[in-house]
Amino acid sequence: MATKPTAPKIEIPARIMEQVSVKERQLIRRDALKGIDQSPHGASMGQYKSEQYKKYKQNYMRRFTNRTGAKGTLLKGYVSPKSNETGIKNYYLTGRLLNDTLATAKINECMVFCQNKDRGKVLGAIDNGDVLMSLNNANINTIKIMLIQYMNKQVDKWAREDLNLVIG
Repeated sequence: MATKPTAPKIEIPARIMEQVSVKERQLIRRDALKGIDQSPHGASMGQYKSEQYKKYKQNYMRRFTNRTGAKGTLLKGYVSPKSNETGIKNYYLTGRLLNDTLATAKINECMVFCQNKDRGKVLGAIDNGDVLMSLNNANINTIKIMLIQYMNKQVDKWAREDLNLVIG
C-alpha cells in the first residue's frame, strides 16, 4: 500500500515573524486612528455615545471654566492627552493604548498584545462593540501577502539547490 506523500514542515524564522507582528501592530494602529475596528469587515467604530465625554475630550480632558477663557485643570487620571478629535471613535486620547501595544514573535508564531492597564480598555472596547486587538480581512490579506513573499523567496532558494533522487 502506497503512503501518501507529506509536505515538508516549513519553519518561518523568528526574525520574519517579528517583522509580521510589527506590521500587524502598525495596521491595527493605522486603522484605529481612522476609526476602523478589526472586526472581519473592518466596520467603523461609530460615534461616542456620551455627549459629556465628547465635550471633555474636545477640551483635552480639562475642567471647564465659566468666566475666563483659561483652561481648567486636568481631570484626575488623565496625564497629557494627545488627541481631542471627537468626530470618530479612535481610542487615542492619551496615546498609550495604541502606542504601548507590544509585538513579539518566535518560530511560526507572532502576537500583538496590550499590557497592564490598557488591557481593560481593550475589553471595554469589545463591550462597546469595537474590536481592537485582532485583524480585519483586509489586514489579514496584507499579512498573507507578506508571508507569501517570504515563502516565494524560500522556494526560489530551494529550487536552485541540487536535487538528488534515489531510485530503488
